[in-house]
Amino acid sequence: MRQTVLERTSEQIADTVGKAARATGSIGSALHDRYDEAKQLARRGTHRAEELFDESKLHIKRHPVAAVAGSFSLGLGIGILLGWTLRRK
Repeated sequence: MRQTVLERTSEQIADTVGKAARATGSIGSALHDRYDEAKQLARRGTHRAEELFDESKLHIKRHPVAAVAGSFSLGLGIGILLGWTLRRK
């Protein structure tokens, strides 16, 4: 009887160790997949930012007056908003 209890306990321990090893492997695999996805998204974001920068440079070369006027208007608008906000306090 004592040997069967020891055998059952040994089997349960081995089963638990096996389940823990499988769970660890699954978690590691999932983390690796998410890491790869994050790297791919970062690469895509970098490429898109480079494309947007190149498009902006091309637009400024084609329409320099509009670009300067737009930048001036944006700066003026931000300045007015900041001045209005700081005066209210």
